[in-house]
Amino acid sequence: MGLDITAYSKIGDFIEAEITDATDALIDARKARLLWVNPDFPGRADPITKTGVYAIPDDAQKFHFCAGSYSGYNQWRNELARIAGYEDAGEKRYDRGCWAKGIGPFHELIDFSDCEGVIGADVAKRLAVDFCDFAGSAMQQNNDFTRTYLDFMHVFRMAEHGGVVIFH
Repeated sequence: MGLDITAYSKIGDFIEAEITDATDALIDARKARLLWVNPDFPGRADPITKTGVYAIPDDAQKFHFCAGSYSGYNQWRNELARIAGYEDAGEKRYDRGCWAKGIGPFHELIDFSDCEGVIGADVAKRLAVDFCDFAGSAMQQNNDFTRTYLDFMHVFRMAEHGGVVIFH
């Protein structure tokens, strides 16, 4: 098991519906997607405000990748925090330095769930800038780190104008 990331370039309207077999069929047909707004990370999903089923426009682009095992993703996220210049909070834990600071490059990603939730267009726009700003440093890392970095840069650039990045 690991962390999967799916992004859409556009997300449509909220669909007032209970989750039923019929809704599952609509979701399976890729005309809609269930989005879960993680309450532990307020504001990350903005402008999406509530959990539920959302339409996927026909012209929306989709991209999916696996960010690795949960432990692998957490190691990647720690390395991202190091590159971003966060202080080591002990035992080479730069991610904890980010969490303690509460603001800075990649903060909304480093201090986000490693398993589920959505990042909406407002935060995607800020993260896309961070990924572009630190691309030079990221390209000097190992191939696995760089590949995941480029995938994340792609999904945040894709979602920054009305889309969504889904952690599942």
